[in-house]
Amino acid sequence: MCGIVGSTNHKLSRLTLNSLHHRGPDARGIYSSAKVSMGHTRLSIIDLDNGSQPMTSADGKTVLVFNGEIYNYRGLRKELTSCKTDSDTEVLLEYYKKYGIEKTLKNINGMFSFAIFDENKIFLARDRLGIKPLFYHQDDAGLTFSSEIEPIKDMIGVDNLTIDPLSVSLFFNMYYIPSPRTIWKEIKNLNPGCFM
Repeated sequence: MCGIVGSTNHKLSRLTLNSLHHRGPDARGIYSSAKVSMGHTRLSIIDLDNGSQPMTSADGKTVLVFNGEIYNYRGLRKELTSCKTDSDTEVLLEYYKKYGIEKTLKNINGMFSFAIFDENKIFLARDRLGIKPLFYHQDDAGLTFSSEIEPIKDMIGVDNLTIDPLSVSLFFNMYYIPSPRTIWKEIKNLNPGCFM
């Protein structure tokens, strides 16, 4: 389990990553530019030495934060000449660089949520079963996302959030809140098998 967080209108700090420390105590990292700030807390499982994130492509134009595991990354790696490590993170990033988001999502098999910043675009994606969570807040000011609601709540401010009465009702009737709803009207949960 790892934690990802990012925003186009809030700068991340080490303090921001503290709320995700329990998701990945082995390492943490932040990428910041004028357009986006992305962070990652890592639980090291595959390629313990080379999977640090946020991971930037060789040309410096694409950045990935990734939570999960790509089961078929070794097979996908055979299609790539650019991979230098045995990390599923690098395979995901380089596969995206070579084939784009739609083919990547069609061909990867695993449990994941990730964000890719590619020059002027950000892609958020979640695995088909929704095993790995991905929450987001989007308004005119920008996009903020995370593996958990707490960092988003901290960045946009709890005073700017309102309880969603329908979500409360759904919780008491179904014992969970179905995607894309959350307890907060302003924070959504990306649907399983979807990207934006």
